[in-house]
Parts: sequence; structure tokens; C-alpha cells
Amino acid sequence: SFVQQPVMVSQPVSAQQPVPAPRREAQQLASPRQCVQPAATPRLVPRRNPPQATPEIRQGPVAGAHERVSMARMDHELFAVLKEVNRLLVDHKQLKDVFHDCWDAVDDGDGKLILQEMKMLTKQVEKVVGVPSSAFGNLEVTFEKFDFDGNGSLNPREAYRCVKHCLQEWRDKKGHSARLETVEFKTPEKSGFKLVKVLAKGGQGEALLVRHPQKKEVVLKTYDKKNANAGGIQELQEEMHHMKSCDHCPNIAHCHEIFQDNKFFYMVSDAYHGGDWTKLKENVAAARVELSEPYYRMIFSQAFRG
Repeated sequence: SFVQQPVMVSQPVSAQQPVPAPRREAQQLASPRQCVQPAATPRLVPRRNPPQATPEIRQGPVAGAHERVSMARMDHELFAVLKEVNRLLVDHKQLKDVFHDCWDAVDDGDGKLILQEMKMLTKQVEKVVGVPSSAFGNLEVTFEKFDFDGNGSLNPREAYRCVKHCLQEWRDKKGHSARLETVEFKTPEKSGFKLVKVLAKGGQGEALLVRHPQKKEVVLKTYDKKNANAGGIQELQEEMHHMKSCDHCPNIAHCHEIFQDNKFFYMVSDAYHGGDWTKLKENVAAARVELSEPYYRMIFSQAFRG
């Protein structure tokens, strides 16, 4: 007798017709798990437990992509606002123009702002510049800090300093370190500086008196890049930024530029041959000037006037 083995056939097998002995290849295909219907008739063998759609798996990456796009857009918008704030902090005239426009929008004509009016002023700055309200922090505390005469209100000068301080603080907290222009690579020799003499040496570097065809005699401060005590480029940019903010003050040293080469950072500032406070008594004695009260009053007046 013959034992019928399941085989793939295109036509039914007659009961009277014996089935020939299967070959080894056919035996290997005889397992129901290994039998595959022809591609032309996929409906004859339905798949058991077809895989269900998993929307969570498919939607996860899509949501993540939207989130990444949103974060990128937010970072781009934040960078644009930081760039605008930095531009205003560098260009004081532009900042003052923005401030005066905001001041005129809230001032009632008495030339001063109480706390509630100062809050209105910051709202105007937020609208014009694009900074968030958090840029002004706890305005009650800041308001008191800049109320220099303690009269409970801020005049235009005090309010301007308050706004400027808040913008600087917010910019720094956001880590916008590239605040000023890119520091140029060049050597003192290529810049046209010629050494006159060494003025001082310290833990951060040297102060050199140099001569320049256009700037005449100026001070060239050098900062060794390998010296951790000298600080980095960000600290140097900060110092130049603060010095440039005092360009209108005749009695405060002015910074002309900063640059760098492979070994040093350099800062160019005015040369003041009168010395500093530590040399005051020595210089006065050499000049045979009496250290009287009127003399000290004149010196301190210069310092306070800036």
C-alpha cells in the first residue's frame, strides 16, 4: 500500500492513481510549516494572527521629529534675540534710542517712573527687543537697587542703567559668549607697534609702552595663552566691552582694540603717564606739590566724574 504524502500540485490527485514515492526534496517540503502557497494564490493560505498596526511605534518618531523641529526653531529664535541684544549693548546709541522710545511711551510727563510705571517700561522693551519678561528678574529688587537717590522713583538715567544692566545679565545667563567682534589674528610687529619700554610685569602678563604711527604712544598689554592666571578670550572681551562703555569719560582709560597671535592675546589702551593711586605720594613729592585737602578733592572729583 502507498502512504500519501502532502505535496504541492496544481490539479487534484485521483484516488485510483497511486502516488509515486516522493523524492528527498519533496519530503523536505512535506512539512506543513514549510509549504508556501504560490504567489498567484495567496488567499488560499490565510496567515494566522496577522501583525496588528502599532500606532505608538509609528507615531513616536514622528512626534520626536516635531519636537526636534520645535526646539530648533526655539533655539534659532533665541539666538536671534541674543544677537539683537548684543548689538544694542555694543552700540550704545542704538540702545539709548530704543530706551527713549520706550520711555516716551509710558512717561506721563513728570520725568520719573514709579515701580508700576517701570514695569510698563520693561513691557515696552520686551515688545521692541523681543526679550522675555524673565530678563528683568525680580523687578522690585532691581528697581530699589537703581533708585540711587532713594526717592522711590527712577529718573531717565537711573532707568536706562537698570534696563541695560538687566539686558546684560540676561545675555550672560544665556551663555552668549561671542559678545564682541571676532578677535583678529596678527602680530604686534605687523600691526605697526614698536617697543619703547616695559612698564610693568605681573601674574597675567606684561604692560608695554609702544609707539604706533597713528595712535602715537599707547600701552600694549600682553596675556600669555598658556598662563591660566591670564584668563581667556571671553574675559578679555568683557574687559574691552566695559572700557568701551566708558569712552565718553575723559578720565577713564580707553581701549582701542584687542587682537591675538599664536602665543598671546593683546589689548591696546591709552597711555597715562601720571601713574596710579599707589604712586600718588611719590609723584607728588617729586613734583613738590602739597598734599592738601583741595588737592585730594580735585583728584577724587576726577574719579567720581569719570
